[in-house]
Amino acid sequence: PQANEIVQTSMSLDCQGKKGNVGRHSGGLQAAETLEEEEDDVAQAVSERLQELADVTATLCALDISEIAQVWWTEVSSFKKEHLRAEDKRVKSLVKRILVEDEEPIVGLIGHSILFKRMIQLFWPKEARRQEEIRAALRNGAGDTIDPFDDKVMNCG
Repeated sequence: PQANEIVQTSMSLDCQGKKGNVGRHSGGLQAAETLEEEEDDVAQAVSERLQELADVTATLCALDISEIAQVWWTEVSSFKKEHLRAEDKRVKSLVKRILVEDEEPIVGLIGHSILFKRMIQLFWPKEARRQEEIRAALRNGAGDTIDPFDDKVMNCG
């Protein structure tokens, strides 16, 4: 039915497009135009999201997961203080590989928050001014919070 044919109550009869009255018909046309504009906006948003999904999928499919298909960590129950030195060596080796040895640019690194916390601690600068610059950057404008050097690194999710 056309918009001017829809009558829900006896009171709605006064909105049938009488002279000087907007009425249901012209109101329906305006609503239809608005919906078409919204559909164009929605179609554009859907198109952008599909492109974003395609980009993310391509990135994820290009990831080298060969080094994550095995257990590489030490069980917590058997972890001893002497393991810390070996773990620090592994973290330094990873950073060296990413920053120096790999010819391809590294776009991202996926890891546990403890890894990133340890990276911060191992490569923390000695100069106080530089430490404050890094603290401010890690706080990302959050103001005076717990020192990021000691604080738990929040997970993405």
